[in-house]
Amino acid sequence: MSHRKFYYSLLSSVFLLGSTTVLLAMEDQDKSNSPHPSLTLSSEDSEELLLNLHNLSVASEEEEYDSESEEEESEEAYFARAELLAEQKKKQQSLRAIRKLEDLKLRYPPHGLIPAAELALKRGAGYVNVCFLSSTLFSSGGTSQIDAAVGGTISDPNPCSESLLKEIKRGFKVLDIGCSYGIQIFPLLHEGADVVANDSDAFSLQALANSLKPEDLKNVHISCGKFPEETSFPSDYFDAVTMYYVMHYMEPKEIRSSFKKIHEILKPNGKVYITTLTPHSGNFLWYRDGALQNLSEGHEWPGEIADRAQLWAKVTKQPEENVPDKELPNYMHPQFPQILEREASYAGFRVTECGYCCLDDEEKRLLQSYGNTTELQLPDYIGKTAAYLIAEKK
Repeated sequence: MSHRKFYYSLLSSVFLLGSTTVLLAMEDQDKSNSPHPSLTLSSEDSEELLLNLHNLSVASEEEEYDSESEEEESEEAYFARAELLAEQKKKQQSLRAIRKLEDLKLRYPPHGLIPAAELALKRGAGYVNVCFLSSTLFSSGGTSQIDAAVGGTISDPNPCSESLLKEIKRGFKVLDIGCSYGIQIFPLLHEGADVVANDSDAFSLQALANSLKPEDLKNVHISCGKFPEETSFPSDYFDAVTMYYVMHYMEPKEIRSSFKKIHEILKPNGKVYITTLTPHSGNFLWYRDGALQNLSEGHEWPGEIADRAQLWAKVTKQPEENVPDKELPNYMHPQFPQILEREASYAGFRVTECGYCCLDDEEKRLLQSYGNTTELQLPDYIGKTAAYLIAEKK
């Protein structure tokens, strides 16, 4: 082993030892009212020390890689290494965000609605070029829209977001369930809404808080937890509730309990706005015929896929390991509009709009191009890859 490699190996050991010592001290302090006898650190100091140790270790690894030019790596290995380092850094940041959110929830009983300013690590970053968050707010024809690129977050305007923007008045209270990095809430803030951003992922909520403009911090509260079982909201509180591209991950009992809870927390005449993937979307085209058959035969939940890999193998006669879209959960539940309308009605809503819509602007452009051409036949799944519902509390 070279002197340089020995040095980095030693540094990594120091990082692991330091991390373990700090975490043990933090655990002891959490369990006792008295400080640790050999190490007294505040929660913020402990987390900061952990992050600094981690960043030092990561920086050292990156420097070692850059300096060892004689040890060539393939392009594939290089990107794999970079991805691993990024994942390690994200885990450390997630740990800090989880601990901070847990502490803050206890400080804001009974509903655990945390002011975004309490979570934000940066001030004045604004919407554009925030960490990996890239978004630009613009106005067109009197309506506010968002142009964004955040991982897999779907941000193109849909019938729900377009309708909601027309309803908003200053002080309008909106809950966004499963908000991810919060791309959909920026236009709402621009129109003067007060927003509660809910998600089960602490890292996403931290990124959202960091991305807010200073003037918007006072208008955003954070709710960390899976809806509805891990959240608490006042009854008759919200003017609107949104749930964009979340329901296709939910089991039947979760869907029903969500509609019931949303009905409870909405004000009279408040509205729920839901958009979700359907069996016509590209992720599920291999299953679409089976889902349509289930629908025609009157199955209660025709789009439900209890074991995606297993069903894929059965339908396509291919090995389970060849299942596409491996980043998706094995359980999936794409929805037909008819099912959304039924469940909303069961929960006591009056459905005002429900149907199919395009997933994104690219699909809209494709739909328009086919619509202007008489020589080509439009694939029947175009324009049906998403379903939407707008319903009012009676």
